[in-house]
Amino acid sequence: MTGQIDKIADVTASGTGAGQTKGPGLALTITIKNASSAPIDLSSAVVNLAIGAAKTPGDPADGPPARPFKGSVKSGESATAVYVFRVDQTHGALLVTVSYSPVAPAVTFTGSKA
Repeated sequence: MTGQIDKIADVTASGTGAGQTKGPGLALTITIKNASSAPIDLSSAVVNLAIGAAKTPGDPADGPPARPFKGSVKSGESATAVYVFRVDQTHGALLVTVSYSPVAPAVTFTGSKA
């Protein structure tokens, strides 16, 4: 599996899940490409975000424009999803991890949002 973050956008995060609050957030558009010879199930994919020098975790939000990974991606094909996180700080150093399986290594992205 290979992956990339296609876009990071400022949004107003909201959601319907327990404990989700409305406020400043980031929407991450992520593409995963299956470079293996077998389909990869993405229905259990987990994406986490930490921001700033203190690596403060973002709170996942399921409101628009969130569109998580689902189903499987065939060998040689790609899947794109959008994950939204409620954060107090929308600029600074980012650490994003993407994991599709508890037994496969996670993909880690680092960078900054100016």
